[in-house]
Amino acid sequence: MSWLNSLRRARRKATKELAEFRLFLIDFVIFVFTSIKKLCYESTLPVTKKLFSRKPRPPKVQVKDVRCKRIRLQIDSTYASPFNVEDFEVEWRPVVPDPQSASEQKNKNKQEGKQEGKQDADKKEAGDEKEQQPAEWTSVGRSDLTARTVARLRQDTAYEFRVRAWNELGCSSWTAPVASRTKIDPTIHEGGGYGPGGPDKSYGWTQTATEVCVSFKLPVGASKRDISLTLKPDRLAVSYKGDVLLDGELYGSVRSWENGSFWELTKEKAGHMLLAITLEKQVKSLAPKFDFWRSLVTGHPEIDTHQIVSEANQQSARMLDPNQLDPLQLQNMGLGHLSGVGGGIGGRPSWD
Repeated sequence: MSWLNSLRRARRKATKELAEFRLFLIDFVIFVFTSIKKLCYESTLPVTKKLFSRKPRPPKVQVKDVRCKRIRLQIDSTYASPFNVEDFEVEWRPVVPDPQSASEQKNKNKQEGKQEGKQDADKKEAGDEKEQQPAEWTSVGRSDLTARTVARLRQDTAYEFRVRAWNELGCSSWTAPVASRTKIDPTIHEGGGYGPGGPDKSYGWTQTATEVCVSFKLPVGASKRDISLTLKPDRLAVSYKGDVLLDGELYGSVRSWENGSFWELTKEKAGHMLLAITLEKQVKSLAPKFDFWRSLVTGHPEIDTHQIVSEANQQSARMLDPNQLDPLQLQNMGLGHLSGVGGGIGGRPSWD
């Protein structure tokens, strides 16, 4: 029986070695095939490009994401292939004022120039024409990426973007300029922003996670009798002596005058009157980023709420006391550097 067991063991060993050899042979064949395919592709690529490439056409461009200091573009080229489009070049520039507003400003300067003198008027007109000239295009560079981000922009500023494609045969023409406007940086305006035209021409507003404060600058001598306010859960209307200052649908729901919202009229040191309206938010969520409004009224300039959330997270991290948490909890929160394992007293850091 011993020779029979030896035969069985030898058979199992031979079967195992044969299976391993088959796997090795399959891997070797795949490796050889892949290497030959890559070699053929790289050796014939220059010739294939010359034979099958065609001059690229302008791609399609759309704005995918807008922040207060950067804008992300998505480039779509239906003609892209390994033998056609290789790189995309992106350029941007600030948008100049529209011709109608520029002509109105020019006429205004002329009227002011009649009083100031002809020489001063000519200087002002020349300066305005210089400001109204289109800005120079700034290149972001060439890349094969279809998602491009233009950073280091100014908040609440309109920009234009254009793209062209490159390949072995040259470049396409520029696409039609795509316009977009960066959002307002809420960290400058206490979590809020302002209405169309800026805080001096319309209104300014600030916010926290629980309330919104809207302010209007009124002339000296304004009284409460001249002000008319209408507040609904999703709408606010403000008028002064019959002139509508604000009338639109709010970004979120608020409480009524009887349930927390209020307004007051005060005199500022600058001499003007300030109408401040405090609205208490009605809907509150567990996630902080959903408690902040993007704008006061739907359709008005929006703010970059990501800046508020990130700042709130930083404040909560600064308020965190590592001594109140277990080192394992700090590790799970991604704050392992605060656990102080191996230093301090009792495995915790010393804060002396």
